[in-house]
Amino acid sequence: MDRANKIAAIIVAAGHGERMRSAQRKQYMMLRKHPVLAHTMSAFEKCDIIEEIFLVVPPGDEVFCQKQIVDPIRPRKPVCLVSGGSSRQESVFNGLKATEGRFDLVVIHDGVRPLVKVEKIVRCVETAEKHGACILALPASDTVKTVDEFDRVVVTMKRDTLRMIQTPQAFYYNLI
Repeated sequence: MDRANKIAAIIVAAGHGERMRSAQRKQYMMLRKHPVLAHTMSAFEKCDIIEEIFLVVPPGDEVFCQKQIVDPIRPRKPVCLVSGGSSRQESVFNGLKATEGRFDLVVIHDGVRPLVKVEKIVRCVETAEKHGACILALPASDTVKTVDEFDRVVVTMKRDTLRMIQTPQAFYYNLI
């Protein structure tokens, strides 16, 4: 697909999934016979506007990810495995460095969000092309409260002013 902008995806999957309290990393758990991360990567592989995928994985897991995630998909586009950092921020930074500034726009996505639709990726990119950046967001449906140091409710937030932020997030490279 001919586009004015060169677009790369950075899929961040170097975390431990600590909130899950599992010995197995969330990105390697099986979902319909394939690791969660493979499903996530497949969505970006199917998205024609993405030219290259940078898969940020736990340090030392590069060979495992090549054999268990990348190779079975048989990607048509280049996939670069990147060693992650000690935090999400550091892992994203490592992914950005790996692109070597060769792309106009980058799409950052959490590796453990496998249900992302190609249409959402495209819409996010198109919005970023118009406005410089875009973050996928959903209206809040839960009631959210602010509490004080004693856990007493101080304020009930107005639901119509809140959004639940997700990924993908797209940015012009020079803005991030």
